[in-house]
Amino acid sequence: MDKTDHMEDIKIRFQHDYNEAIDNYNSGDCVLFFRNIRPAIETFCKLVIFDLVDTVLAEELLSGQKTLHCDYKNSTASFITPTNRAVENSMLASLAQQVIYYTKGATLALYSTQRTVNRIKSAIDSDFVKLASDFKNSSEAGMHDGVSTVENEIEARNLSTFMPKVFSDLRTILSNETIAFLSTLNRPLSNVTFQSSCVESSLKTSNDFLVFDELTNRMEQAAGLDYVIILPEFLNDHNEHPLSKERLADFFQLHWSFVVDLDAKTEFGLYENAPSHVKSSTRIITDNLSEVSGTSNLTNWILEKEDWILAPMMTEKHLGKLLNYLQIHFRS
Repeated sequence: MDKTDHMEDIKIRFQHDYNEAIDNYNSGDCVLFFRNIRPAIETFCKLVIFDLVDTVLAEELLSGQKTLHCDYKNSTASFITPTNRAVENSMLASLAQQVIYYTKGATLALYSTQRTVNRIKSAIDSDFVKLASDFKNSSEAGMHDGVSTVENEIEARNLSTFMPKVFSDLRTILSNETIAFLSTLNRPLSNVTFQSSCVESSLKTSNDFLVFDELTNRMEQAAGLDYVIILPEFLNDHNEHPLSKERLADFFQLHWSFVVDLDAKTEFGLYENAPSHVKSSTRIITDNLSEVSGTSNLTNWILEKEDWILAPMMTEKHLGKLLNYLQIHFRS
């Protein structure tokens, strides 16, 4: 297969994966975006390599039969003792960077000002370091079973706009044919709204404590920790309805050492729905924090009441004092 055939094959694979990834992004599917952008990054690095050197050398570099070493300060690269290890995955970004300096290092020195040289070098170096990092991040993000996190969505937005920037940064490095090809690829839309996946939606529907579960490691009691919770006046689900007795019971999968409860002991509150064994081992704090017991099997519980209005006391100042007290007395 000659260079033209190699380039055509790489372009077809890259176009498929990259356009698919951007289509996924534009439709708000964060997870599928990462699953497709990962191989696209890998193929793009190969596209750069095959564009700049002949097919034989490209294959020797990819197989490890020949190895380049970069002098980044002087923008040059030279051959060293071969590693005889195939270059794969995120290492392809480093190899593409090395090939750029091997083939274009002398050209960079011809620019009229050092400032221009430094600007181009800075773009090349930062672009390929980030591509290697993005490849690794995409591998991890794409492994999630349909659940896209806020962090992944931010990363997807950054990566979707970063790739076109790389194409632009290399417009003086790659061949005119390759630059023209890159200009035909799909473009990310602005202000994309990411969809909730089926898995994520079902979790939100079946569990009103999705975040709460995460914070408590899925309601698993950790050894050596005291659990402290500050409850709002009303415990509602995501539809703003009072939590069911079944849902309230979920709280007691953990043993709480200290509960600050802004509910005034109403029928919908957590205390009124606590199992009998919890109530029998609960100390109600009526006057001040000196009543708090550090006994491991007891739950210290502060409730809102008419003659001691707790809610107005929960200013930043009072809450800070309370948290300091809890940190001193409990291992939470």
